[in-house]
Amino acid sequence: MLPSIFDTCTPREEILSGELSLDLFAAKLRLVVEGNAPPVYQNPKTFFANTFPTDGIKTLI
Repeated sequence: MLPSIFDTCTPREEILSGELSLDLFAAKLRLVVEGNAPPVYQNPKTFFANTFPTDGIKTLI
């Protein structure tokens, strides 16, 4: 039997503290192109360190 996700994963601090807003969680690519997105989306290293590469992201890139 596989262990549960609750036993194998630790949520990030901003999740546990309730600091992650849905507006920040959902990237708005228009703001990235315009240079007006939050820093987490403007810096590629930070973005990809915090983002699971879904098939949609892979296709887009």
